[in-house]
Amino acid sequence: MPLSLEEVQRIAQDVVSARDPNLQVLVASTAEGASGYTELMVVDGAGSAGPCRVVIGVNRTTSEATFRAAVDDHLRQQIERQPGS
Repeated sequence: MPLSLEEVQRIAQDVVSARDPNLQVLVASTAEGASGYTELMVVDGAGSAGPCRVVIGVNRTTSEATFRAAVDDHLRQQIERQPGS
């Protein structure tokens, strides 16, 4: 059974806050027709050039530990792709 969207948002916020306290998960939603896939919009409101938003997609039909690791890995990859990283 997939993690609920409430669990997904709570867990994702824990992960992004551990990486950077300025990061916030704005929304966790399912993609149309994909019950086990979740998209997270993460925002960094403290950027010098204004808010920075990234969207990461994660499978939520997994354990909490695996989900945490996936969120952290996807977030790290997105941050590394940002200019000035």
